[in-house]
Order: sequence, then structure tokens, then C-alpha cells
Amino acid sequence: MPFVGFQSINLNAETVRLTSGEWAPFTSEHTLKHNGLVSRIVRDSFALEGINVEFGYFPWKRSLRLAREGRWDGSVGWAITRPDIQEDFYISDATNSIPKVLFSLKEKPLIWDSMADLKNKQIGITDGYFYGDMFEEAKNNKLFKVQYVSTERLNITKLLGGRMDAVAMGMDPGLYMIKKDLPADQADRITYHPRLLAETFQGVVFPKKLERSARLVKTFNKGLNRLKASGKYDQYFAESRAGLYLLEN
Repeated sequence: MPFVGFQSINLNAETVRLTSGEWAPFTSEHTLKHNGLVSRIVRDSFALEGINVEFGYFPWKRSLRLAREGRWDGSVGWAITRPDIQEDFYISDATNSIPKVLFSLKEKPLIWDSMADLKNKQIGITDGYFYGDMFEEAKNNKLFKVQYVSTERLNITKLLGGRMDAVAMGMDPGLYMIKKDLPADQADRITYHPRLLAETFQGVVFPKKLERSARLVKTFNKGLNRLKASGKYDQYFAESRAGLYLLEN
């Protein structure tokens, strides 16, 4: 059975059941406060419209299937431009973006405005990950030297060891991993350049086969806009990036 999370429950309110999965710092069953950044955004956006949220945690493939079949009311954390998602679901406004950036060492900061500035640099990437068309073109043209690894954690180890000039990662997952897995003195050595390699957007999806889905996506978008207007949305991102959602803090 999945873990089901509740917060600030109104016993008389409508409830929405959403599937989710493990992807820190955005969603987590046990390892993050508020079940993660995106879980908190979703829960609080619906709460502003008087709706409770019940989360169920599953492997991601099953999570989407349960929502697509209408066995749950929707699912959290899906790319809003995926054709199969667009065909089967009503899609909310973006709950979050996933900016891809270059991490480097503070003692050897990476300064770049265009791909030409990365010429002959050693850049670590994770095998099978996509970092945007601009990066892919430069990589294929061998503008810089690429080192492939199987996990992003290995890239960080190589960066700290001086074997790479930079590591390409999603900004929020990268910051989470650095704060969670590294001693403070090592974590403090790492920074990132704010220029984006690429950016993808995620939202909440509601199956078109369920009668109330069209209403729910409109209600959620209204609550999300209210959350942004209140300043809480930006506050939650700042807290997450500062490591405040780690349970040991």
C-alpha cells in the first residue's frame, strides 16, 4: 500500500487523490518535509480553494498509469509538453520548472555567456540525460570535452577532485544532492552559473476520462495563481534551495 500524506485537513471539504513518486527535492514519501517542494505547492494551491489533497506514492510508471486509468484523480510531476500526456490528460499550469545549469568549484568559477566560452573545457554529464539542443549541438561538434558517468553523484566526486571544469545538472536536484550528501566544507566549495542550458516545465495532470477533471484543473490553476500572488510560491522555492526541507535540519 502507498503512503498517504495529509496536511491541514478540512473534514468537510472535497478531496483530490493524486499519485506521485520519489524525486527529491520535488516529491518524496518520507525523506523531505512537506513531502517535498512540489507536493507542498500542490497541496497548498488546492487548500486555498478549499480542497484537500491525498498523495499516493508509487513507482513513476505505475503512478502515471493509475491516473490515466482513472483509478486516482490525477498525478504530480509530469512534463507538460509530452504528447502522450497532452492526449490523455488535462494539464495544469506549471507547478515548477527544472532549469539545467553548470556547476563548478568556487575556487575555479566557470564564467560563460555562449557555448564558445566552454571551448576545451572538461564537462561531466550523466549518460542518457538531455541538456538542451544548444548543449547537444556543441557536444556533437566537440567544442568541449565530455565525460559520461552513470550517476550525478559520481560527477560531483570528479568535480571536487579537480577532474572536471563543470558538471551539468538540474539546478534543484543538484543543490539537494550537494546539501544532503556532502560534508559542509565540501558542499561550500561548489557553486553554479545562473545561465541556463535548458529548462523544462512540470504540472499536475488530470485524466480526461474522469468527469470532474476539467473543473479540478481550473480550480487548481486558480489556487496556484493565488499562492504565487501571496509570495508563498517563491518562498517555498527559496526554502527548498536553502536545504530547509531536509528532515535532519
